Amino acid sequence: TTTYSTIFQGIFLVADFHKEFHSPLTIKPDKLEGFGFLGRKLQGMDRRVERMENTIFEELFVVRATDPVEARYILTPTMQENFVELTRKWNPQICAAFHESLLYLAIPLKGNWFEGSLKTPVNDAAQFRGLVAQVGVCLQVVEDLDLNTRIWTKE
Repeated sequence: TTTYSTIFQGIFLVADFHKEFHSPLTIKPDKLEGFGFLGRKLQGMDRRVERMENTIFEELFVVRATDPVEARYILTPTMQENFVELTRKWNPQICAAFHESLLYLAIPLKGNWFEGSLKTPVNDAAQFRGLVAQVGVCLQVVEDLDLNTRIWTKE
């Protein structure tokens, strides 16, 4: 027997970030922020936690990086604001990782994405429009994070 388990439901996007960087960086929802001073103190014990300039971004996310300079190179004030807006638009539980000049982005969403109904004919216009709309959502995420703008060149 074969069994399947869903480990993630939503959009998982891998995109070229158009910047060279060498240290991994992660962005996760900040679950300790709700504990105020105590939560920030606990986070401060992890040397990889980086405090960012955008206060709203800082309340929503915890950033872990091995290189603080590179973390700020990647997470510019504009990129921080883009993540805040993406969270407002889609889901406060967004996670991201930057590794080897790629962005890995996970946006948890309900529903089965990119799965048409087997009971519906393959040429059903409504089902086709639904699938196209889901592709459009993924493309909109790229626009929301401004990942199409190439102002840096890679080596």
